[in-house]
Amino acid sequence: MVIWGIITARKGSIRLPGKNIKKLINKPLIEYTYIATENSKLDKVILSTDCETSIELSKKYNHIEVPFIRPVHLSLPESKHIDVLKHCIIYYKTQNITLPEYILVLQPTTPQRTRKDINYLYDYIEKNKPKGLTTWTRDIKDYENGLAFIIKTDVILNETPIKDHNKYETCSWEFSGFPNDIHKVIYPAYKTIDIDTLEDFEYAEFLMDNLVKKKTRNTIQIGNRVINDKSKPLVIAEIGINHEGCMKKAIKMIYDAYYSGCECVKFQCHIANEEMTEEAKSIIPSNANKSIFDIIDRCSLNEEQEKILKKTVESLGMIYLCTPFSIAAANRLEKLNVQAYKIGSGEMNNLQLIEHVAKFGKPMLVSTGMNPLHKIRKTVELLESYKVKYCLFHCVSMYPTPYDKVNLPGIDDLKYEFPNAIIGLSDHSIGITSCFGAYMKGCQIFEKHYTSYKSWPGPDIEISITPKELKSLIEQLDILRECKKGDGRLKIQKEEQGTIDFAFCTLTSTKDLKKGHVLQKEDLIAKRPNIGDFLAEDIPKLIGKTLQKNINKDGKLFNEFL
Repeated sequence: MVIWGIITARKGSIRLPGKNIKKLINKPLIEYTYIATENSKLDKVILSTDCETSIELSKKYNHIEVPFIRPVHLSLPESKHIDVLKHCIIYYKTQNITLPEYILVLQPTTPQRTRKDINYLYDYIEKNKPKGLTTWTRDIKDYENGLAFIIKTDVILNETPIKDHNKYETCSWEFSGFPNDIHKVIYPAYKTIDIDTLEDFEYAEFLMDNLVKKKTRNTIQIGNRVINDKSKPLVIAEIGINHEGCMKKAIKMIYDAYYSGCECVKFQCHIANEEMTEEAKSIIPSNANKSIFDIIDRCSLNEEQEKILKKTVESLGMIYLCTPFSIAAANRLEKLNVQAYKIGSGEMNNLQLIEHVAKFGKPMLVSTGMNPLHKIRKTVELLESYKVKYCLFHCVSMYPTPYDKVNLPGIDDLKYEFPNAIIGLSDHSIGITSCFGAYMKGCQIFEKHYTSYKSWPGPDIEISITPKELKSLIEQLDILRECKKGDGRLKIQKEEQGTIDFAFCTLTSTKDLKKGHVLQKEDLIAKRPNIGDFLAEDIPKLIGKTLQKNINKDGKLFNEFL
């Protein structure tokens, strides 16, 4: 059986203009449908739209076909949806392309729809083979429009005019053109929001945000160190190639990191001829005056040197990490029995290397610099297919990264897009400040280039922090971890009661008042301390009450006085 998906996305919207390209949490609304259909069972996915931005967004996804820009007469508020579908099918028919048996109609207004949902609908059709229409709805009585519906292609092409398109639009399907064969696939309410208004948009954002917060994220364990959203943040001192090939420098940086309170140091495993071709000898990085080949060749360590460094690190009770830049380097590290792998941004989209390392079955920490979400998604899918525990590092590959380019909102993108991932920050900005903002956004692992002395030569010295800064970063993150504890603003903390006793104001008389006096607004003023039964907010309900006893000026009011 062949089923095509048609995404129908008109640029104009009367109730919510531009809704299909309006950002929902971390991406335009229509992009959720692009993602849901990617690698699904659908045999073809077609976008029918008059919106240039929607078309531009679709170019990130190789599976989306845009054979035409929808004609103006089919892009008006009064245009009939069935005619939009028919126009699309007829186009392919005129191209002598074999048509599918069924069409899955996907409007972009349901962002909660996933690939799993689409595959379920596909399997449902394959099994039940309905004669007319299948609609995705939230209950048996309601045929909700906009969520998804599947129609037989020959019904769409039926030459008998459909007499009442308004009924079609409201999903009252019993009219000329459709057989009385309506299948209903019932889905939970949170999955079936059809966004038409700003209120719908906000509600969908609220539901999706809560869903992400409830999601239990991965726990990564590297050796005995557990990292999750409840643990102490892990700081990685990235020695990298700052040692310039000198073992004495490398070992000093290990000890300086240890005395700074750091739990983990990281190196880079380079085998120049395995990771680069001769052309690299003419490529000079923006932060260097030598070719990348020369730099790497000069700073590379051999297997025996890396073995010594690993032994030194682990003898201090620290975690040894190293980034492989080739399959040969990965094999060397596996031979050294490293506990986890760090993948650099440049290697994140090297799926050959990613898969090779994933097969080792060890935790993987992956930087994402230079890669947009749809590229990161491919790597994540590969990691999850091997059931690898992983962390995604937000990263900007500029050396150094200007503060206005650190792009901390990118952390939210990773967090919402990949709810199973631990999120980290691999930071190339000067100093340690960016890490604090990232921690408050949910990052749990932090990687900073590091050196013992800023006066040393080295390719990454400019963006490196010193042992003093490393110690401060660790200590300040520990303080922030304490600051993040709490239940929010739903109730006060019991320890605040002592301050409440003197700091709150309660109602006090502005003058001597006699028994039988009827209280007026000018009789009352709020003053410290917090003695008495009434706050300033209670003034309206006290006006007109009769006093049952005398009150002196500056006297507090109690219930028994009224």
